[in-house]
Amino acid sequence: MPDETCRAFDQVAPGDPQVLHRFVVGADAAPHGMTAAEVKALGDPFATLLLARGKFPRTAEEVIDGLRAAVPKGHALKAFRSFLVGEGSQLPASQADDAGHSLRFIVTLGSGTNGPDVFLSVGDPRQTGGVEVMAWRRGSGGFNYYRSTGDPAMWMFAGNSRDALQPESRGKGPFESHPSGALLMKELKEPWQNWHSPLANIPVTAFPKGDPRRKHAWFTKRDPGGAYSLEFGAARPAITRWARVRFAPLRKDGGTVSRPGIIMEQVLGTPTANLVTSFRESRALRDGDDVDLPSAFFVDSDGLSNVGLAFPPFFSVKGKIYKRCVEKFDVRLEDAGIRQPGDTHFCFLVPERAFEDQELLREAIEAGLITKRLAACLLMVDPWNPVYSKRREALLAHVPASATIANGRSTFSRDMAASIVEAAKSAAPDSPEAEFAERWEVGGQFKGAFNRLLKPYFAAVRAKLRTQAGFEAYYKLAHERREQFKTATPIGSEFTLLLPRTNIALAGRRMKPDGTVGRG
Repeated sequence: MPDETCRAFDQVAPGDPQVLHRFVVGADAAPHGMTAAEVKALGDPFATLLLARGKFPRTAEEVIDGLRAAVPKGHALKAFRSFLVGEGSQLPASQADDAGHSLRFIVTLGSGTNGPDVFLSVGDPRQTGGVEVMAWRRGSGGFNYYRSTGDPAMWMFAGNSRDALQPESRGKGPFESHPSGALLMKELKEPWQNWHSPLANIPVTAFPKGDPRRKHAWFTKRDPGGAYSLEFGAARPAITRWARVRFAPLRKDGGTVSRPGIIMEQVLGTPTANLVTSFRESRALRDGDDVDLPSAFFVDSDGLSNVGLAFPPFFSVKGKIYKRCVEKFDVRLEDAGIRQPGDTHFCFLVPERAFEDQELLREAIEAGLITKRLAACLLMVDPWNPVYSKRREALLAHVPASATIANGRSTFSRDMAASIVEAAKSAAPDSPEAEFAERWEVGGQFKGAFNRLLKPYFAAVRAKLRTQAGFEAYYKLAHERREQFKTATPIGSEFTLLLPRTNIALAGRRMKPDGTVGRG
């Protein structure tokens, strides 16, 4: 069978470098040339300002320089920002030759409340093949994805955000890493593990000696705010922009949702995830320090607070306990030529529910498809396992085949809840259907009841964090979830230095309602 992953673009036969080729993996058997009219109809700046005019940039920097030169002074596309990310970028300078291959530039053009119109990702500004471009399509919206290959570079149109939702192209090509069609910044939240930022500078020594990138303007004039600027000025607005456009027709005119299961997969499953950490640097950790732990490890704090529940309390563990745990489990960063004992730069790197999934749920609620009551009851099934919960995913079997929205209302939530509650009557008492039915029975005034349900769980977790054995169980669970992240999405295994290695054996661990970690 042909390769339908992100690697498919590197396996195509060389084509005419003066023609844009369409290659939507899964929908197209092979790349094929597009006419000038088809290119212009793509409607994004990269297509209309360069490709449709017969200008085919050879390198990444030629893409950016060409776009900026194509617009007049004062145009939004003149707004240029460059950012730097690299797994292992905080390792000692002596290991830069081995870790430098993971360094990548993210460049944006444009500004405003909707974020930039153009994103570019590449390892080297002078690179030809392997340049990735996302550009916003005017009119119908969504990001158009482009990829170059070979030298001279042949450019391919890899699909629009909407193709991420089509049966033939779902999960294929770029949509393997962008399953909902949204931009991906996997370390989205402060302190932005692996990104250059005010909290973790990527020094010039992260590049190997003699590397020309050390003196390139994309590095020397990189955005001073780094990941802070990227998160709030580009990534979050871009993700929200696509989620809003995706639901715009339903908010405006209503209509039929033919495949609501695709939406509910982002509510009940973990199609992708963001990585979040403590603010505490691991190598500077002292015994008496308090290591703050991400609340999203213990519960879907963002999702539940968005439907009205109280935000969880502060979770932390003493540095002495954390350090002993790291030593006991032989935690290390390891790659060919690299073995660095200890944790990642910031402590306790774990996956959390992706921001794009949170935004989708918010839009689905605003459009009238999902009620806050249904959302809360679904998220409160196995809430102690906010990611990779097989119990919540099992409820996908009860998603109605279609739904209709009229005047901002839908029977979808009532119909799905009725299906689950009916199934609970003949299901085992410990089934996810039974758990949902118990939550649904609380009624529309669910906030107080659900907060009271979570309160003893939070108390139990905080008590266990005061003991060595209690925290070690949580670190084992963190390792288990990192390994799930690694196998569930290609971005989890793309760079070996992204996740720490340990001597912990996988055992199907999951959190229990009493704050203990069990199996199965």
